[in-house]
Amino acid sequence: MYSKQIFMPLWRQLCLHRIHRAAAILTSSQCMVSTTTDTTSHDSKCPDKLLGDFQTKGANLGITARNSSWDLTPHIKDSTIEDLELMFTKVLFSHEMPQVLARLNELRRQGCVQVESLGSGNFSLFEDRLLNGIPYLSIPDTVNCLLPLIDMYETDTAVIEALGRKVLESIQICPLSSLVKLVSHLQNHQETSLRMKIIQHASTRLGEQWEDITKPSLLLSLMYAGYSIKATDELALTLVQNMSAKHLSRVLFVLAKKQRRNEPLIRAVVKHLNKQVQDMNTLSFKDFAKLFYACSRLNVYDTVLLRSITASTTSNLEPDPLTLLSILRSLSELQWKDETLLEGLTALLEKGLEGLSAMDKAKVVISMARLNYVSPQTDRLVKVILSSDLMSVRDEDPTQWLDLVWSLAILKKADSAMIVTVLDPSFMENFPVEDTYRKWWTDMKLMNINTTAQLELPGYDGPLLPAQDQPKTTEFMKKNRSSAKLIDKALSTMVPLEKYVKSNTFSSSGYHIDAELFVDKSGMPKPYDTSVDDPELHRVCILVQDYLDMTLHDIAPTGLQAMKARHLSLLGYKVVQVSYTDLADKNTVVKTVQYLQSRLKEAVGASQRYTLGDGQRQSI
Repeated sequence: MYSKQIFMPLWRQLCLHRIHRAAAILTSSQCMVSTTTDTTSHDSKCPDKLLGDFQTKGANLGITARNSSWDLTPHIKDSTIEDLELMFTKVLFSHEMPQVLARLNELRRQGCVQVESLGSGNFSLFEDRLLNGIPYLSIPDTVNCLLPLIDMYETDTAVIEALGRKVLESIQICPLSSLVKLVSHLQNHQETSLRMKIIQHASTRLGEQWEDITKPSLLLSLMYAGYSIKATDELALTLVQNMSAKHLSRVLFVLAKKQRRNEPLIRAVVKHLNKQVQDMNTLSFKDFAKLFYACSRLNVYDTVLLRSITASTTSNLEPDPLTLLSILRSLSELQWKDETLLEGLTALLEKGLEGLSAMDKAKVVISMARLNYVSPQTDRLVKVILSSDLMSVRDEDPTQWLDLVWSLAILKKADSAMIVTVLDPSFMENFPVEDTYRKWWTDMKLMNINTTAQLELPGYDGPLLPAQDQPKTTEFMKKNRSSAKLIDKALSTMVPLEKYVKSNTFSSSGYHIDAELFVDKSGMPKPYDTSVDDPELHRVCILVQDYLDMTLHDIAPTGLQAMKARHLSLLGYKVVQVSYTDLADKNTVVKTVQYLQSRLKEAVGASQRYTLGDGQRQSI
């Protein structure tokens, strides 16, 4: 029979051995010895024999003696399956048992070991030892042993049943942190009646102690697990004012991962993050990536927060390709354009491209195009990406391939060979009509690529879209566009709209135009119908660029808007781009009219160039 001593002989024998080796320890700050114990020998009178057994059997595993303490913990964390196989045969401290199981479960998730292969051999010996020692485990250690095993097995083994019974018997005295672990972990592991019973009792007990939850780490565990969403969000609101920047960022990240846009909680978290500018320096590079991700998913456009994250990220960039890509994608979704940060990201991405898949490389191009980030650095980066094999993207995800070719068209990097792959009629078969909005966007991207082939690739002789396939609907343009309404009002003050202006039209290539009119060389509007064939007049299109049409921080048109203006100019239009930021200080119709008149004169070269204003978008 085993007793409480099964967890203790290693410590006792090593203590006795240290007495014999005191002189050596005093003269050396670090002593490395091999470790392996004979599990049948508990004779404290023969420590040297026991140590000899350590040295001969455990050549692959070391224990470090520092400050007279002996512990396997540092070795368990990074151990391989071969190391664990050795540990399974040895006597371990009670606190090392759950650590070994946790590491084994981690290796299983990484594909280094199969559960089926653990049914015999050394692990079986380990399970027998654990099963006999359960009465002597503390409640936290019992819970920590149970959870990895539950994760590994869909059915309850003898060890799981014994650990589970002890947990149920001890539920009323179970520490709060262990209750949270049980409830969080078992949310997705209720395959057996025992597991359902444990989570039921643990949840009841947790409810009785709910007001005692004051540690953000416990709250975050429950939020990650999706436990009682309403209750955890309410608790987060009460704890948020005492949270560190790291905990606040994790709350925001959990909300994003769980797709929960709790606006009061989000505003509270953002408010307190903005108060902890100095504490933001404690966050890691990956923490900043998660913050950007959370902001993009939750539509957090708080300028103060985004500037703070941007500054901290720029000064803490690390050569981690996947994390760099995550940040770049979040920036593109937020439409947050910071030239300094983008330069640093793309420089490191160029050096780490070998760590990215073809799909990831496509996402790099797509993200840069959305922000319309063009520089010598991006030219080199795109060139390197295009030199690699990207055709697997087309086979794996035709939608992503379409986005890639469309993005290359935005950046003026698409060639005939790339364009042929998406304008080929067989490629269209990949896009069945699922919903009207998605079909409309697919058609618009194909139209943009089609226009690129016609206007920007001399000598292109590949397939083109049939004329009837070009989108001719303004269904998705009919939104509350306040800036467009201001321009309409200003134009109606200048001339009769019905006679001089055509509003909400599409060009021959399918681009939406807010207002189209003809003006003379002085910028004065002329009647539309009588001006179409007059070579002395200029055809002007007014493009109103609202919030979603412009990037944040560095205010500029998005990639789509830049390509749109470029193509319309090639079609013969004098393009007038009106940003909502330019209208921000035009608080009267007179000022808007004066502004519009100056822009029309500029378009036909009748006055000095009008520069875009530097107004800032307001955060929400």
